[in-house]
Amino acid sequence: MLSREDNEMLTSVGPDTPMGDLLRRFWFPILLSPELPTPDCDPARVRVLGEFFVAFRDTAGRLGLLDARCPHRGSDLSMGISQEGGLLCPRCFWKFDIDGNIMELPMEPADSPLWEVRAPAFKITEYGGMIWGYFGPHDDIPDLPEFEWTRVEADQRFTSRFWVECNYMQGVEGGLDASRVAALEKAGAVDASDPMGEDVLHTVEAKSTDYGLLIGTALDANGNVNPELQVTQWLMPFYTTVPADAGGVLAGAAGAGGRSK
Repeated sequence: MLSREDNEMLTSVGPDTPMGDLLRRFWFPILLSPELPTPDCDPARVRVLGEFFVAFRDTAGRLGLLDARCPHRGSDLSMGISQEGGLLCPRCFWKFDIDGNIMELPMEPADSPLWEVRAPAFKITEYGGMIWGYFGPHDDIPDLPEFEWTRVEADQRFTSRFWVECNYMQGVEGGLDASRVAALEKAGAVDASDPMGEDVLHTVEAKSTDYGLLIGTALDANGNVNPELQVTQWLMPFYTTVPADAGGVLAGAAGAGGRSK
């Protein structure tokens, strides 16, 4: 059992926390590409690691990712307008380019020191049908994760985004814990005929790899000599890859669960 102090350290991800600093060194999937569909479309407000950001696509189609707070008076830039190459603050009408530089500064002379103000800007890119952001040190930016689904044609993958009210560590644990299915079956949340839902012994083994963990769960359903096996790959910092059967893939549920024998 973790101590209260260790639990607090693992689950706190805000700025200047140990886990927050670690997680900021990885690329985050923050939006689906269709959420910023065209140049000068409405910007999108994004929450990552307890902070708010604004993502937008400028007139040339380039992506920008800024702190959501305008550096002038803290107004929410996600309520602004993307037009003529930049993002316009809805309150003070300062305009910022994708790098956070000021493009327009109403009622200020050309020699005003306010022209030196910048909105904090972060790395952003589009890859595999998703928009990714990076919030860590700019002198040590990692490569994007090369999942198989990111390299296939758009009509060969299904992507979705949804909000879950939990700490990221609960999401990690949920992705790795095959035994939870038995509890869900008892609650009527899964098909009772699914052998993974039976109240059986679960044997779990984990192997450390260069990318994370390879976790195997053996489900000794009905005392079979050849038990059901579930193999899950856990990749830093919070990705789980679970094989799905053909029906799961066709139903758009790949990655939600599956088994291999």
